[in-house]
Amino acid sequence: MAIANILNFINGEFTTGDSGKTFDVRTPVDNAIIARVHEASSGS
Repeated sequence: MAIANILNFINGEFTTGDSGKTFDVRTPVDNAIIARVHEASSGS
């Protein structure tokens, strides 16, 4: 199964976070990684 790479949707554009960090999203069924989401910050 392919792991989805989820970007942030900010100001009408899909973008990565400034830090470049991601976190894994896991399914509770078997704890498998189903997506990687880019961390967002407040932008301050």
